Amino acid sequence: MCIRDRCQELAAGEGARDGWDLAARFASKMLPQIFRPDSPVFLIELPPEHQQRLEKLLADLPVDVFTASDSLGWVYQFWQAKRKDEINKSEVKIGARELPAVTQLFTEPYMVSFLLDNSLGAWWVARRLTEHDLVTAETEDDLRQKASLPGMPLEYLRFIKKEGESKWSPASGSFPGWPEHLADFKMLDPCCGSGHFLVAILSMLVAMRMTLEGLTAREATDLVLSQNIHGLEIDKRCVELAAFNLALAAWKHPEAGGYRTLPELNLACSGLAISAKKEDWLALGGERYNMRLALELMYDLFKDAPTLGSLINPAKSDATKLVSWEELSAVLDQALSREQTDEQHETAIAAKGLAKAAQLLSEKYTLVATNVPYLGQRDQGCLLRSFSLKSYPNAKADIATVFLMRSRNWLHQNGSLAIVTPQNWLFLKRYQNLREQLLAQMAWCLVVKLGEHAFENLAAAGAFVAMTLLSAKKPGEQFRLSGIDVSAPRGQRSVFAPEKAILLKGSTTCPAGGTSRQLHATPQSDQLAKPDAIINFEPASTVDCLSRYATSYQGASTIDIIRFRLLFWELSIRNSWSYHQSTPRPEQHYSGCSYISADRSSGSAMAEVAGQMKEEGYLGGWLSGNRA
Repeated sequence: MCIRDRCQELAAGEGARDGWDLAARFASKMLPQIFRPDSPVFLIELPPEHQQRLEKLLADLPVDVFTASDSLGWVYQFWQAKRKDEINKSEVKIGARELPAVTQLFTEPYMVSFLLDNSLGAWWVARRLTEHDLVTAETEDDLRQKASLPGMPLEYLRFIKKEGESKWSPASGSFPGWPEHLADFKMLDPCCGSGHFLVAILSMLVAMRMTLEGLTAREATDLVLSQNIHGLEIDKRCVELAAFNLALAAWKHPEAGGYRTLPELNLACSGLAISAKKEDWLALGGERYNMRLALELMYDLFKDAPTLGSLINPAKSDATKLVSWEELSAVLDQALSREQTDEQHETAIAAKGLAKAAQLLSEKYTLVATNVPYLGQRDQGCLLRSFSLKSYPNAKADIATVFLMRSRNWLHQNGSLAIVTPQNWLFLKRYQNLREQLLAQMAWCLVVKLGEHAFENLAAAGAFVAMTLLSAKKPGEQFRLSGIDVSAPRGQRSVFAPEKAILLKGSTTCPAGGTSRQLHATPQSDQLAKPDAIINFEPASTVDCLSRYATSYQGASTIDIIRFRLLFWELSIRNSWSYHQSTPRPEQHYSGCSYISADRSSGSAMAEVAGQMKEEGYLGGWLSGNRA
């Protein structure tokens, strides 16, 4: 008997309307953070024909699709697709109402695995493998097999042999400044979506802690949830999906004991709006002056939360000087336990959620791993644009780079950042100051240029993507940046996400015809010496740049186009003229194909052109760029 039928059978005995009502009650007991028993959703009764249609849709889903760990996330992104298209077509500036739909793009599994394998996995290797292992191994696969654990294959962990050395070492380094004990390791995903990074790192940390600390699977899982994993997200529904996926992964972990009450998950929505009146909000602090003052500061701090989300930095707030977030949270727990009106109860729940978000936003972490939102400055609303300009002027051109800079504030002194971003900040002129700042202040452990088609989702078509692994520790003179480029070389066919995943593992060939991609290691100090500090993996050139001798004010174009281009119908005879395609107009289907240009390949041809134009009425005006 399936679960649906079982719930339907038990419903009457439990006093439930039907099987779905009973399932909702069970869900609220399993995950009260997500499924609140007093939610109005549980009071909705659908017409029978609608309910039957929904039930049939669920019943017809293939089992693998229904049970896949990330299914809910992809369903939510699909559900948001229509709203995203509507917003993009409207060309409105993006603010609080539009941000969640427009910026959501869930991370591909291979990206998550690559970044975690080469950060947490590399740290593990430095403590798991011996000098003998690193010297005698013939291939990277040999080292991965020795370092891997059940549920932690480390298939994307990359190794390299440094110049002049015979032993392998992790390409991204060994992260010597990280805590020696995993009980002190803290990871944050500030844009966690439906929890891809959180679920992936759960299995890695559980395997490691079982091995290092002699814990059972259940003990390790509970400790990892309570001590190691933290997540924030601007979209409340995404936070609920992340909590559901993380809890499901914990219950399903082999030998962890199945369903049970889990520790409180360190997840919070950083985009909650405060709808309560200020006086009602302050009343939650009771008669305690410091609490009321802290609540007032928090009220002001989070007034723009629906737009700024995880960009908010409570550590800069005076509220932290008055009370700790844990103390404030305890006071809010007391407020929730008192008899209240429905409105007061909702205000207390919102304050409790914001106190949790403020706590997570204020803390320091060993590893920040995330796929940031992408949104250029010209598409941002006034609030987001002005915040970026004021807080992170070198990164203001895109919310992605603003998040990159915000992420630095979360890192411990030796913490690391593993991040998926657009690729353009690695080379565009407008990001030069940002590159120079980060190259001087942070160690660039690993850079991966993914290029176009890094996502399988068609919504990301045209996005050029990179993965970067940075450490807060300032690099020494001899520090080497490792990098790999799996984008399509100019003029060659595209490399799609499945092929990129294979190439990132170090495979010498790709089944679909791709070619091998070499892992490079170059001195980081050389990057600053390159023109505009552009990030590439080639050695710095000793030849003078052309910019020392010449300046280009314009790219490839027909500079004297006014003199040498006409509309094709303006001349009856078009000898020595070529058809000239220009930029089309967006509102016209067949535009940009109306011009002809003079062929200036020889003097005799030019004479012929001049004579022809004189005959047809252009006279000497043509020579000055004006038609007669």
